[in-house]
Amino acid sequence: GGAPEADTAATTSMSDDDAWTPRGVLVAHLLEHRGAVSCIAVDRGEVFFVTGSDDGSCKIWDSRRIEKDVSFKSRLTYASQGGKV
Repeated sequence: GGAPEADTAATTSMSDDDAWTPRGVLVAHLLEHRGAVSCIAVDRGEVFFVTGSDDGSCKIWDSRRIEKDVSFKSRLTYASQGGKV
């Protein structure tokens, strides 16, 4: 299954003072970035996801390996663009 469609009304109604609270179950701590993670994208099949960071790197992660406690290391790092991602 694909990702559910975003609820834009909920996103636009939040003010800067509202705190975002994560939902779900924590699966793993991904500690490879040296800066704050600023974005995340998941492929349609939910097999891989990519994180972008203020450290200037993008990392590709294997969802299946993380969920099965096989590996908490990224599969690939791209860091040659310089600056924040």
